[in-house]
Amino acid sequence: MIWGVTGHRTASDQTEALIRNWASTIGWTSPTTLYHGCCIGTDEIAARAARNQGAVTVIAVVPAATGLISQNALEASHHIIYAPPGRGDTNDYRARNELLVYQLQKLSGTLKGFWNGSTRSGTSMTLNIARRASVPVEVQEIK
Repeated sequence: MIWGVTGHRTASDQTEALIRNWASTIGWTSPTTLYHGCCIGTDEIAARAARNQGAVTVIAVVPAATGLISQNALEASHHIIYAPPGRGDTNDYRARNELLVYQLQKLSGTLKGFWNGSTRSGTSMTLNIARRASVPVEVQEIK
């Protein structure tokens, strides 16, 4: 199974528990790969929890400009893919999000979004990119 994860940079204790619970169960039924954007918050929590599952390979998709990269998420990853720099009106984070979704699209994966409903966020952007690419999306609403 192939998963991608997206979510907010900050997580309440309740949201962190949701993310950990989800990520800790994804590799139980078959070998799994988890792609994440290597950011603080959701990516970091999911990467660490997934790494603890022996059947899960964790892959960081890193933007060209490091920005808010989580060292913890990077260390929890088995592999790193570097996104190309953004061009024109595409910033480095959008290029990273597009590459993450592209990986899911070509491998028939699903994007899991931990989202508070804010349309002005990288999470919203990534969910929209996935929907336009016909990548299945599962959204867990958070507060």
